[in-house]
Amino acid sequence: MILTRFDYARPASVGEAVALLEATGGLPLGGGQSLLVGLATGETETPILVDLSTIDELRGITPGAAGGGLRVGASTTLSELASDPEVLRLAPALAEAARANDDAQVRNRATVGGNLVADRPGPARATDLPVAAVALGATVTVADASGRRTVPAELLGSVLTPSAVVVALEIPPGGEVSGFEKWADRATRFPMCAVAVRVDRAAGTCGVAVTAATPAPIRLPGVESRLAGGARPTIREVITAVTAEPITTFRSGHGASAEYLRHLTGVLAGRALHRSWR
Repeated sequence: MILTRFDYARPASVGEAVALLEATGGLPLGGGQSLLVGLATGETETPILVDLSTIDELRGITPGAAGGGLRVGASTTLSELASDPEVLRLAPALAEAARANDDAQVRNRATVGGNLVADRPGPARATDLPVAAVALGATVTVADASGRRTVPAELLGSVLTPSAVVVALEIPPGGEVSGFEKWADRATRFPMCAVAVRVDRAAGTCGVAVTAATPAPIRLPGVESRLAGGARPTIREVITAVTAEPITTFRSGHGASAEYLRHLTGVLAGRALHRSWR
């Protein structure tokens, strides 16, 4: 039961939604999987919910603007993302991250945009899609009162304003060989550690990103350079490469030390690379 009082609006366009958010100080409503829980517990309050679900521009998965890749509308659900044939072909890490939430009812309602912005610093509130987006070199288009901008996925949190609406996730070409692995908290299913990888087999290089074990979703360029130029690494080689990262890159949480989470990052990265790099 939601005990707080608020108004409700259903704008027809991104511009109308931004204007409502700017004028009222309200909150955007996507699938509501985090927001409605916050309203029910009293953790979140708002004068108005601005429902984005009927804005056509925010829906659907289409080819990228230029040079291949994909454009994923922010209101696309995790279920749609996980089962889309083009996502499975061109960015399997993203589909795997969408499937990482084991609850089908949540996947049927939760949206791409909501999952991207729900990510919070630290292991308690990290979400699954941001780390896959970072590993794939994705960008995010955001609209707010100052206009539209497109930023790298890892910088999304730095540009979100109170009136911001996530419009789309843009996946560049080159993500066909990619994967995702996660170790989840048993109670909440939020990741304690989640890793995504992207492999360029022709060049013998890979991209490695981690979240939850770190304060925010980040690439691990040191690991990438240590694994570059060779054949598919063994899981032990990946663990060794990750263990060479400074311990200050990682943070403790859920009763696990930073040292443990660094090791776990290596294990998950090794699994994802070994499975993807065939």
